[in-house]
Amino acid sequence: MQYWHQSMIANETESRHLASEPHMRVEVMRIETKSTSALFDKYHGELLIVVWSGNATLHTASGAQLLQAGDQCLLSNGEAFKIEPEVNGNAIVVQLIWSPGLSQCDKCEGI
Repeated sequence: MQYWHQSMIANETESRHLASEPHMRVEVMRIETKSTSALFDKYHGELLIVVWSGNATLHTASGAQLLQAGDQCLLSNGEAFKIEPEVNGNAIVVQLIWSPGLSQCDKCEGI
C-alpha cells in the first residue's frame, strides 16, 4: 500500500512522480504560470485530473473548463489537454492519474 495524505499533496512545492504500475501512473504537479504550448496529446487511455489547491483552467479541443480545489475531471481516449492556473502566477497543485499510463505497455500495443 502506498499512502499519500491530502496535506502532503495539497501543499506540494514542486512536481514529482508518486507511483507507476504497469497500467497506471500517478504524479502531482505544481503549475505556476500559463502555458503557450499546444494541447498535450502524447498519451492513450484515460486521465483523471484532481485539483488539490488553487483555481485552474483545463483546456481541451472542445473548450475550457474552470476548476477549483476539490474538483475532478476525467479525460478519455487520449483527449488532448493543457491545464494552467486561472491567474498567471497563482500556483495550482494537481494530481494526474494516468491509466494505463503515458506510454503503451506490451499488453496495450496495437490497441
